[in-house]
Amino acid sequence: MSEQANETKNLGGIQPSSGITVNGAQYQKTLNRLIEEGEITSEDAEVLHSVYSYAKEHGLSQSALAKKLDVSPAMVNGMLYGTYGASYAGIVKKCATFVAAERRRIEEGGREFIRTWLYDQIEAICDSAVNDGMPAFIFGASQSGKTTCLLHYQQTHNHGRTKYLRLGSGWAKSRVVRELAMACNVYATVNRLDVLEQRIIDALTSERCLIVDEFHQALITSGENNAVAIMEYLREVHDRTGCGIVMCATPVGRELLWNGKDKKLFDQFRRRGLIEFATPDIPKLKDINTIAKSFKLEPPTGETLKRIKQMLRESGLGKYIKYLRKANALATRRGEAVSWDGFDAVCEAYAAMAVPDNDY
Repeated sequence: MSEQANETKNLGGIQPSSGITVNGAQYQKTLNRLIEEGEITSEDAEVLHSVYSYAKEHGLSQSALAKKLDVSPAMVNGMLYGTYGASYAGIVKKCATFVAAERRRIEEGGREFIRTWLYDQIEAICDSAVNDGMPAFIFGASQSGKTTCLLHYQQTHNHGRTKYLRLGSGWAKSRVVRELAMACNVYATVNRLDVLEQRIIDALTSERCLIVDEFHQALITSGENNAVAIMEYLREVHDRTGCGIVMCATPVGRELLWNGKDKKLFDQFRRRGLIEFATPDIPKLKDINTIAKSFKLEPPTGETLKRIKQMLRESGLGKYIKYLRKANALATRRGEAVSWDGFDAVCEAYAAMAVPDNDY
């Protein structure tokens, strides 16, 4: 097999999303042209790109997007292809109104997300990665809340401004390229790896943030050669685009990156890191109390607090929140307010299920 054939591996198996057909790289070029021609500002371009990304993520057609924005399909077509032929002020205003409303909808969407001290730290780190144009590293134990915070950041920060990529077990570089192309809305029915790589470079800019979650998977499950290829590819994406990049992993990932047998191979990327943040092994008391407050509960005390601390040491934040939601659901069903007694009852009921019980 020739060298070129090796570089153009088949990436089949993924179908492009339905809806708007303009890919992310094409639209970024259109926005750059409009900025150069003085038709829009860079701030306008961010607003337009946010709406474009929303449409791609939700598989909207031009007509469906026009309905969302309360404009004509012709205006949406002109916005997507840079052929509007009139002032862009009106369509930018419509898009800005939509983006603001969508962000409020996400932030006020009930109890699905609780803003905690941990989220404030991760938000600041992601913002810094973009503003400073340098990689940031976040390390923390499983179920410590990292991914929930990163996904909320991605959802609430300008839709298309932040790209989120979660690495899977045993991925090769080609799979990473394919998944990143989809995250950047540049995947199409092509089978050339180099084409997708260039489209990704064209779609990402210094104003974008790329979050790579679970990157320890590449170091643990992909094999030495693939791990090096993946990390070097991500470094190249950062170097060529200037985008902010946030790498998130468990402490195992930190150990392998900093002290593993291949640490010298990863050194170029590691040394570019501006920030390293380690999440607490046990969530801070202020986060325990913030989460309780979201359920209209006073801060836990006494034996209940001891139970919660033990739960957090053994299982992480996810179990605490799920048990609170269960207690709240049971209380609501009875027409009562949730209480710490109800939370304790849920804990005891689940604990009893783990103990064998004979009836003879």
